[in-house]
Amino acid sequence: MEPVKPAGGARLGTISGVYIPVYLNILSILMFLRFGQILGQVGFIGILGLLLAAYCIDLLTVLSLSAIASNGEVKGGGAYYLISRSLGPEFGGSIGILFYLAQALNTAMNVVGLIDCIRLNMGSNFPLGYWTGYGLQTAALVLCTCLCLLGSSTFAKASNALLIILTVAVMSIPISAILKSPFEDAAAGVKFTGISVDTLIGNFAPRASDSSYEGLKTFRDLFGVLFPRVHSTSPP
Repeated sequence: MEPVKPAGGARLGTISGVYIPVYLNILSILMFLRFGQILGQVGFIGILGLLLAAYCIDLLTVLSLSAIASNGEVKGGGAYYLISRSLGPEFGGSIGILFYLAQALNTAMNVVGLIDCIRLNMGSNFPLGYWTGYGLQTAALVLCTCLCLLGSSTFAKASNALLIILTVAVMSIPISAILKSPFEDAAAGVKFTGISVDTLIGNFAPRASDSSYEGLKTFRDLFGVLFPRVHSTSPP
C-alpha cells in the first residue's frame, strides 16, 4: 500500500523550512548592530550570563513545542498552528495576534537596520534626507513581500542566498581581527585594536565606573535588546 501524500503541494524540508530560517533570524541585522554595544557595557562575563539565560528560555520553549508537536500532525502555519490547536481558539487567537505583531515589528526593525548598515558603510556617499531612507526601507519591504508571494520555492532560494552572504560575513569577523591593522576613527567612535590581551582584560568585566552603568537595571535593559536576537524558535 502506497503512503498517502500530504495535500497542499510542495513543502519546505527540515533544512530549508526550519534550520535556515532560524539561523537567518538569529544572525540578523540587529545582532551585528547591537552585539558590540552590549559587550562594551556588560563585558565578556556579563554577555555570557545574558546568553546563558536566553538559551535556557529557548530550551524550555523548544521542549514545549516538541511536546505539542509530538501529540499530533503538524500542518502549515508553524508555531501559530501548534499554539492555536493546542490552547483553543481563545488563547490561541490572542497569542496569534501577539505573534503577528511581533513578526511585523521584527520585520520593520530589520529593514531599518539594513538601511542603517548601508548608510554606515557608504558614509558621505549615502544621499541625505528623510525620504531617501524612507524610500529605501519601503523598497526593501516591497521586495520581501514579493518573495513571500512567489511561493515557498522562491523563498527557499532567497534564504539560501542570504545564508551564504551571512556566513561569509560571520567568517570575515575573525579573519579581519587577524589581518586588519589597528586603527581609530574618532568621528565614528570606533577604536580597533586587533587581537589584544589588554583589550580582552579591559572588556572582561562590566564597566561599573561608567555613568550609564546601573547594575541590575542595565542587565535587564540589555537583555531586552539581546533576547529577540537569540529567541528564534518559530520558523514558518
